[in-house]
Amino acid sequence: MIRKLTLFDDLNRVAQIIYQTDASLFPFLFGKKEKAIPHLSKLISLDNNSFSYHNIHIDIEDKIEGIIIELDASKHLDETKDFSQTFSFGQLMMLAIKQTLLFPILKHKNNEGRYIQNVCVDKNSRGKGIGTLLLLNAFDRAKKEGISKLFLDVEVNNKKAIALYENHGFIKQKTKRIWFIFPATYWMMKIL
Repeated sequence: MIRKLTLFDDLNRVAQIIYQTDASLFPFLFGKKEKAIPHLSKLISLDNNSFSYHNIHIDIEDKIEGIIIELDASKHLDETKDFSQTFSFGQLMMLAIKQTLLFPILKHKNNEGRYIQNVCVDKNSRGKGIGTLLLLNAFDRAKKEGISKLFLDVEVNNKKAIALYENHGFIKQKTKRIWFIFPATYWMMKIL
């Protein structure tokens, strides 16, 4: 069953699933898993940041097995308050530097449509069609809301995710390069 995340759900589990989906980006941004999970959980519990529970839908049976994070690409989130409630001043300064390096993939504003920030499936639940269910549910919700364009970024070496997105109508628009730190990403779009 896919539904919107609430504050009564296991936010720690959601943070763990988010963290495990990108072995290079999240450790770079937030540090080691033990320290990152509490920070991600806190961000999820707050209202005005891209990881907020307001932006997350979950696939849940006995436990949360997958999530999708979606943002209105035309709106700017002022994440300052939420991040300052979550991180120390020193951590905020490091994040600011890291975000500058990652700007090419973090920039998704000023587009009409919805940006799919993350499709995350627990590593023990992959291959069961959960990613497909999350995407199809997102398509249905977007259509009901009158949204006709969906965007996402995916690392060029993530062949399974690329195949999933292409099988569901996403088309590569361009390749984004991020200095020398990370693999390039494909900027993909789907018209509903």
